[in-house]
Amino acid sequence: MYGITEAIRHHNQIDEILSAVVEIMPMGWQHPKHTTARITIDDMVIIDESFQITPWKMSSEITIDERSRGRVEIFYTKSFPEIDEGPFLLQERNLLNSIAKTVSEAIERNEAETALADSEQRLREAQSMAHIGNWHSNMTTGDLSWSDEVFHIFGREGTTYIPSLRQYHESIHPDDLQLVESNVQLARESGSYDATHRIVRPDGSVRHVHELAQASFNASGEPVSLTGTIQDITDQIEAEQALIIARDEAEQANTAKSDFLSRMSHELRTPMNAVLGFAQLLEYESTLTEEQQSHIHEIIIAGNHLLALINEVLDLAKVESGKLDMEFEPLQLFPLIKECSALVSTLAEKRQISISINGVSDSVVVADRTRLKQALLNLLSNAIKYNSEKGNIIIEVEALADRRIRVLVTDNGTGIPADRISELFEPFTRLSADKTYIEGTGIGLTLTRKIIEAMKGSIGVSSNVGVGSTFWFDLPQGTPEQSERFTRRSKHSDEPQQTIDKGRVNVLYIEDNSANMRLVAQFISKRPQVRLLEAATPSIGLELATAHHPDLILLDINMPEMDGYQVLKRLQKSDELRHIPVIAVTADAMPHDIKRGLEAGFSDYLTKPLNIEDFFSHHRSTNHHQRDQAW
Repeated sequence: MYGITEAIRHHNQIDEILSAVVEIMPMGWQHPKHTTARITIDDMVIIDESFQITPWKMSSEITIDERSRGRVEIFYTKSFPEIDEGPFLLQERNLLNSIAKTVSEAIERNEAETALADSEQRLREAQSMAHIGNWHSNMTTGDLSWSDEVFHIFGREGTTYIPSLRQYHESIHPDDLQLVESNVQLARESGSYDATHRIVRPDGSVRHVHELAQASFNASGEPVSLTGTIQDITDQIEAEQALIIARDEAEQANTAKSDFLSRMSHELRTPMNAVLGFAQLLEYESTLTEEQQSHIHEIIIAGNHLLALINEVLDLAKVESGKLDMEFEPLQLFPLIKECSALVSTLAEKRQISISINGVSDSVVVADRTRLKQALLNLLSNAIKYNSEKGNIIIEVEALADRRIRVLVTDNGTGIPADRISELFEPFTRLSADKTYIEGTGIGLTLTRKIIEAMKGSIGVSSNVGVGSTFWFDLPQGTPEQSERFTRRSKHSDEPQQTIDKGRVNVLYIEDNSANMRLVAQFISKRPQVRLLEAATPSIGLELATAHHPDLILLDINMPEMDGYQVLKRLQKSDELRHIPVIAVTADAMPHDIKRGLEAGFSDYLTKPLNIEDFFSHHRSTNHHQRDQAW
């Protein structure tokens, strides 16, 4: 090994190193006169003078950066008795491995040195291409001297052009001449200037330059010369301008994407409102046969599944475009976990799956309540769907050392193969595709991950096939005191007013879509003490509101003539009508749409497709002039 190490140390080129090594190698074997060597690296093959291929060989891999690049081989040119590894000794195996390792290190070091040398050469070339020149100006005589690079920057030939201050000023872009003269005056007074301006070359092309200058003064304090540098920064300026244009285009594209999502949400929800709404009404009919009831039930299930897919696709797009609204607050985890467990309890009971909660009972996290529930419900739903019949789900809460809280959801289902775990959070990926009876969109986990990450958290999974899976997420920790203060404020601000009056309720619905109007009319018909006033246009709606003073107004947003916000403003300006609660009923379901609606003054905001139970629930909870008995 010493000889090989010395050979490597005394040679610089890879081929020289390997040639020296193959000549030395046979001397390390027990039969050196009958030993020959070969080294293969990439497409290079190095052999000794007596090399020949025989059946009696030993080889070792040359591995660089955990990748095989070649091998070191030893051959005996004649047969010898079997010892440890054929005719070779165990020590010879160890020696060959050591040689391969030493060669690998030598090649890796040589390649690193070559890369470093190349990098240094490129750096030198880049510095020479920086296009920085120097100049000197005699402020008394007006003489001006330029370096070769300055001539190049100004597009002049150094052999024929004699620069002067007058010609220099003639080369300044007319719009920048006053700026340059001001800077020269600044240098006369303060001793220096730093300015960026434009010049015009003889061929009419415009270049952007950056100048630095320092003044020299005589004994009387008068400036006598300026010495400076000038650099052509046209490429930089154009790149910055292109970046600004690209940023503006990206912002426009992002706005267009957001507008598209809003329109897509509206256009998808509008027909879904009719499908699900009228299906719900049919479900209320007592005259349907059992088969018809089953068909309606399937329509509702399929419609809700499609709605869930629409919501998740839109949510995913909103997260990726940074448009997902978040309102962070300190949240008590256990009440929220219990609430989510209750919401999935019916699904769990159908498969006889038990849910238990363990851990720190007073844990508080800082998160968005709605989105945290969405993430937790998705993990619980998956734990139920992919669990074993009569299985168990354990929800655990742990306090981590870095002021973070971890929530773990463990099931004892079939588990996930280790080589497929990386696919879990990819959109539209369902690993249990063979289980076609399990419903799902294939983007729930993708959305969950992005929601958790948007709340400054992290998410992961561990799984054993045949044992089960544990999905977990971490979130920043809050304190119980923060949660209590926030809860008290919320309860105070959300305290409901007492309902008044108990009689017939008049409801005005302003909606230009006839199918939506018929649907709500059918909903209202389920409440005999509620009378519906129908207006197909905003102007008719305002006339009916003025004439009848309804107890409640349902108002669509997107209508011809004037939109819902304009109608709302008209109502708010009327002394007689401003007290009437107005509920938005619309397919504009993006978070910023809802926020805008509530900020504009809508008492509530219902999104299509409408759910009949939610419809009546929202009406009962509307504060003013509501009659619980009627609903």
